[in-house]
Amino acid sequence: MDIQAIKPEKKLVSIAVVPAYNESRFISKVILSVQNYVDKVIVIDDGSTDDTLEIARKCGAIVYRNDKNVGKWFSLKRGFSQALEMKADIVVTIDGDGQHNPQEIPKFLKSLLNGADVAIGVRKYRGKMPLTRKISNYVTTKMINSLFSLNISDSQCGYRAYKRGALIDLDISSRGYEGETESIIRLGKASLIIDEVPIETLYGVEKSKMNTIRDTWRFLKTIFTMKIKGF
Repeated sequence: MDIQAIKPEKKLVSIAVVPAYNESRFISKVILSVQNYVDKVIVIDDGSTDDTLEIARKCGAIVYRNDKNVGKWFSLKRGFSQALEMKADIVVTIDGDGQHNPQEIPKFLKSLLNGADVAIGVRKYRGKMPLTRKISNYVTTKMINSLFSLNISDSQCGYRAYKRGALIDLDISSRGYEGETESIIRLGKASLIIDEVPIETLYGVEKSKMNTIRDTWRFLKTIFTMKIKGF
């Protein structure tokens, strides 16, 4: 056998995209931990007024800044575009507020390597999560499953991992948190393999950027708009 003819398997390039808005308190810990599990970390600073951008750069992240606070999914889409340009095979999304445990990234990577196109976190709550948030997530998830024939346990969790192919054609119009809902529907209707990864989420340390009433309304509006459009 010609040893020179044997080519090693291509190393998959993994990149984490971290949307951040005024996360100077948490961003360094998030970046330094995430760097242990992926090849590169991209931080999208969504118009922060604190030191998020400077801290992220000092920690070795690739940082892009929105001129003003636009929204989580506007930032994620910008991060996805940059990651795909960098030839990412796998893109992990993790929040910049310390709510997600980066040590669980290997579980997401394993899920994709085992055949899933997308791996979505399913939260087990430690600490106090506002009741309104629990209700919002429960109602939205039940509606998505019922209206779009899906089987998702946690439609609003932002801790996810995507294969390159799943992102290339993912066209999300949403800019804010409602993008979690739109993306789930689009991914599900695209007949992609979606796996769920149990994760622990700590509430009570960070101050959520989500406005429960406003964002729940946006979730519901997104659901009904997409249903009317025939998804």
